[in-house]
Amino acid sequence: MGRHMLFKTSLHLARHTKDPAYLGKYRRTREFMVCIPSEALVDETDFFGIASGKNLDKFEETGLTPVKSEIIEAPPYIEECPIAIVCRARNLMPIGSHTLIIGEILSILADEDACGKDGIPDISLVRPLLYDSQKKTYYTIGEPAGKAFSSGMKFRRDVYRP
Repeated sequence: MGRHMLFKTSLHLARHTKDPAYLGKYRRTREFMVCIPSEALVDETDFFGIASGKNLDKFEETGLTPVKSEIIEAPPYIEECPIAIVCRARNLMPIGSHTLIIGEILSILADEDACGKDGIPDISLVRPLLYDSQKKTYYTIGEPAGKAFSSGMKFRRDVYRP
């Protein structure tokens, strides 16, 4: 690709797993997976966010399928999620109770039905969940609103008119 693709997230690392060894492994390998759930997984996604994995198996409770990555040692990704992003942390920055993680994307795993005819993941086919923390509500992405790097060009033309 020629340039690194990056992903950023923030986590409360101290309470992020039922397996105490995972946190040590994460700090050693700095590897992580990001699963992108579709709107069909709203209940399961919400459960993963509200239930602690300390005393229960979230996969067993929801019926979702864990899959071990062939690329990294990270925890499993969720087979039912249409997209999984394989990352290695480049930078970690403590921010209050959370840690901001900047990760280099090593690979993107996508279901065939989540990709367009060109083989590239298509957000309109994935219909990923978005979370509004103020309204405590999940949303999905609708129709395209404009083309990046071209919708705003009308202002540039007007600004630089001789």
